[in-house]
Amino acid sequence: MTARDIDRLAKDARVIRNVPKIEATVMNAREMVALDKAPGGFKGYVRSLGSFEEAAPTLRKRFRFLGDHGSYYFLWSVGEKVPSWQEWSGARGPKRPTASNRR
Repeated sequence: MTARDIDRLAKDARVIRNVPKIEATVMNAREMVALDKAPGGFKGYVRSLGSFEEAAPTLRKRFRFLGDHGSYYFLWSVGEKVPSWQEWSGARGPKRPTASNRR
């Protein structure tokens, strides 16, 4: 995608109109294509990351706008072994607003 394509999408009411997120989507797609072209392909890369606990933080560093939930669902959707949702979300604890993070 070109800068012109990104500008067009940023004005389209059908998508999230956040330019950094649109740019991240393009960059992440390019990264996926590059990984797939590398020896072992994308699956080989993901499997080289190790367990879920090792893979998730590595993916969050490599891909833009990929948080905890995104990395969990990403690994789950490509067929990698992840903890059960109840186990994973329970270990993370409920997210409750605190005085420091309320807006």
